[in-house]
This record gives sequence, C-alpha cells and structure tokens, in this order.
Amino acid sequence: MKLLERKAPQPKKEVFLKKSLLEAQKNVADAYARLDLVEEQDLIDSYIYELNAAYLRYRVLLREVKALTLDEEHQTHQTDSADHSPIDDLDIPSPNGLLPESNIS
Repeated sequence: MKLLERKAPQPKKEVFLKKSLLEAQKNVADAYARLDLVEEQDLIDSYIYELNAAYLRYRVLLREVKALTLDEEHQTHQTDSADHSPIDDLDIPSPNGLLPESNIS
C-alpha cells in the first residue's frame, strides 16, 4: 500500500535545487511584472536584461533538477508511468524572443 509507505528524506542537493528553482520561477514572474509597468527606454533595457538573466537561471536549474530526478529513477529502477515530476507542473512562459538563442536544453 503506497499510502502507508514513508517517503525517504530528500538529499540536501535536491532540496536546495528545488528551492532555488521555485525562487527562480518567482524571479522570472517578478521581472515580467516590472517590465510590464515601465515606460522609460533605459529601464526597459534594464528589465529585459534582468528577465533574460532570471530566465536563463531558471532553465539551468530546471535542467539540473530533471537530471537529478532521472538519476534517482535509474538508481531505484522505478519507472512507473503514472508518476510524474512536480517540475512538469511549473508554468514558466518563454520570454518570447527576448532571450538570445542558446544551447541550453
């Protein structure tokens, strides 16, 4: 019975990465909000720079969390198709062309 099973404590790295990912998600949303409110060209440039930095940090952290999750699945040999990562539920829109093309996947 899965309901009675205890979850193993998460390693420190996983906890840190997930907290950092949520913080990065908030930073992206905040950068979008500030960009929507500003009208001065210099500030627009500044907020676009901030948005790009926040979004790239988010993507790097997301890649690391996914890699860690995949490593754990391979180590435990549990590949239940009904399971899905809570990372898949995060809704971060792309900055719609504000970012330069990169090789981060």
